[in-house]
Amino acid sequence: MANLASTYSAQERWVDAERLEVQVLEISSKTLGAAHPSTLIGISNLAVTYQHLGRLQEAERLNLREIEISAKVLGSDHPFKLAHLDNLATTYQLQERYVEAESLQVQMVDLSRKVRGAEHPYTLIYMSNLAWTHSQGGHWDKAEVLHQRVLEVNLRVLGADDSKTLLSKANLAAAYRNLGRSGEAKELDEQVAEGLKKISDQEHANAPS
Repeated sequence: MANLASTYSAQERWVDAERLEVQVLEISSKTLGAAHPSTLIGISNLAVTYQHLGRLQEAERLNLREIEISAKVLGSDHPFKLAHLDNLATTYQLQERYVEAESLQVQMVDLSRKVRGAEHPYTLIYMSNLAWTHSQGGHWDKAEVLHQRVLEVNLRVLGADDSKTLLSKANLAAAYRNLGRSGEAKELDEQVAEGLKKISDQEHANAPS
């Protein structure tokens, strides 16, 4: 049943997925217990489905439930907590509750640095997500600082022409534009265009004839 629900989700058949996920969660809660990892996964999956269905209050309720359970079972610094916080932050973003989303994302960045390291790919993703939330609140100065940090790491670790580095440059360029620094934004935009052309040319060169 859980596998079929996953298939429906992959097909974006959210109503069908929700119907099965409710059943899976009920069975898991009764047979395995509310704190079992499989039950937590069921809560998380159903919350994501509710997000896609626009049932955001129900999604939030489940998000808070999974955070509470995981904190009791796994502890406050367990890496799995990051996924649960991310789910709730997404729900807040969909509700345009950016201040609350930002508070969670700050926690996520700090925790990810602690348990995974400052340059771990997931830490960089959480930093980029926090920067996006700052931008939604009009705090482009804060967004610029985070985008700059992510770009510096990607340049050093991945190189100038990696797709993730190019995305970091595009994000930083957007921040520059909104801060009135059009010259710096244009320079980065040109670097992004050049990098994308290199990637496209390489893909064509490697394509079977």
